[in-house]
Amino acid sequence: MGLVAIGIGVEAVLRLFEPVAVAFGEAMIIAILGLAVNIVSAVLLSGNRDHRHGEQRLDDAQVTP
Repeated sequence: MGLVAIGIGVEAVLRLFEPVAVAFGEAMIIAILGLAVNIVSAVLLSGNRDHRHGEQRLDDAQVTP
């Protein structure tokens, strides 16, 4: 994984000196698709907030002598 990171770093430095054309049309489509996926994920994960994670409330506990 370290070699991949080094390769990405080298490629980034090379592109600073020799920029490449960016296809903005395709990049915008991918960006909008990614934003839509993130919004759907946020909505799905923010759903039910009425859960206790296994905690017991005092009024739920039954105390028997």
